[in-house]
Amino acid sequence: MAARRAFEELRHRLIRDACAAGPRPLKPLAIVRGEEEAMTRLDALIATANRGLPLERARLASLLDLRGRPEEALDLLKEVDLQGAASGAAAAVQMLKELVSRHACLAAERARRLEEQGVGRGTMQPVEVLDAAATSRAVLLERFVLPGRPCVLRSSPGSEFPPRWSPSELEVALAGQQVPTRRCDDSSVNWARLEFAGGVPFNQFMMDNIKPYQQEGLQAPRDAAQLFDYSIWQQCPDSLGKEVVMPTRWFPVDLYTHASNRVHPVTGSASPTLFLAPVGSGSALHVDFLQTHFWMAMCHGRKRWRLVPKDDLCLLHPMYLTDLNPAFPVDLDEVERQQEQASTGMVRQRPGLPQVNILEVMLEPGDLIFVPNGWPHQVENMETSVAISANFIDSSNLAASMAEAQVLGLVEEDAHFVATALREAADDGLPSRWESEATDAEPLRTFKARHGESRTPSETQSRLMKAGGGLFAGLGLLGLGAWHLRSAGA
Repeated sequence: MAARRAFEELRHRLIRDACAAGPRPLKPLAIVRGEEEAMTRLDALIATANRGLPLERARLASLLDLRGRPEEALDLLKEVDLQGAASGAAAAVQMLKELVSRHACLAAERARRLEEQGVGRGTMQPVEVLDAAATSRAVLLERFVLPGRPCVLRSSPGSEFPPRWSPSELEVALAGQQVPTRRCDDSSVNWARLEFAGGVPFNQFMMDNIKPYQQEGLQAPRDAAQLFDYSIWQQCPDSLGKEVVMPTRWFPVDLYTHASNRVHPVTGSASPTLFLAPVGSGSALHVDFLQTHFWMAMCHGRKRWRLVPKDDLCLLHPMYLTDLNPAFPVDLDEVERQQEQASTGMVRQRPGLPQVNILEVMLEPGDLIFVPNGWPHQVENMETSVAISANFIDSSNLAASMAEAQVLGLVEEDAHFVATALREAADDGLPSRWESEATDAEPLRTFKARHGESRTPSETQSRLMKAGGGLFAGLGLLGLGAWHLRSAGA
């Protein structure tokens, strides 16, 4: 895709150049944190940058933005005239303008908040916990989904959702199935600072990363490998998927499932996904993609969740390096430390951090947390934990998700197709139809079929293989017949 390649020149390459332009390599996190050495290197690149051609001015604007000067970058981008340029270059510059504009808006909002609030200190509040059995869809929608507030739905031990899988039960179900693992790397700028840690058979993952820390008092390192966002629908629809009942009483519609299947009809949609992590591991501060809502249900163990209101995002000094997933210079542990320092009069490094409001809850087996779109959050595994989750789009966040997909679609084909699928679903009135058709607790397969995905990805792939085998066999017989005719004619 030409736009993607052009954007890599405007952003990815400049980040690599800045990190490599010195006696020792730096990681991109140094730019996010505004470290002195990284800023010095960016200053040098800015000083020597050409600014004659339009794309050269766009590259300079990108450097200025990385240096923390988004207003200057925006002014320079106004001078970039790409009339007659290739469409890929124009889309790449438009994507750059989006990132720079976000930084400028965040800086302006942070300055406004600091002027209004002065040196006040943010609060730590509990996430509201509701009785799941007594909470209707209408109540949840009115009090939490539409206003964009998180909550926890607490189920009784005998409820059928979520499944109360233990690590040992998962080991029986998944056995030697190959699984991808991830680990939290505090030097990474990936989403949630998660890095791929390799693929291993599930029972080997259990042996290396779960069983050694199940004894009371032992704790895995923060960067221990974990099973994170492993698709039940794609990878284990029979061994685990048959036991999953979806929480359709509260979340009956998922346009993201529908759009994902439309874009990737062979691999299908991913949700719900499985998490298995040792005590002590976790994920760093992050915001979920495409302005999706999120739910997570605890099957086993405990997780500590901390969330930051969407309106406080500007106070966290986020940076959009190469996409619409913000990287953060600090995590919530550092935010809390700076809040403590502010209360004692100590100097703060980053204005705004002491004013950040945090909501906190300890998720226990049977709990489901609802996280509205756009809320930064950070999670720690307080015990070896098993959970299932889903990102979803319904009528309440459809406009925001569609807008985000359209922006990302400037340089990413998949996002462009997702935006198209969401728009068509909205035009066809699918959200209201699906909501009217939903029952309180749907088996996973029923939920998927209602959203247009009647077969599991493995079933679709099997049918394609059989159809392909028949086609190849037919071609083979035709070839054999032609050979026979040629031979007879000889």
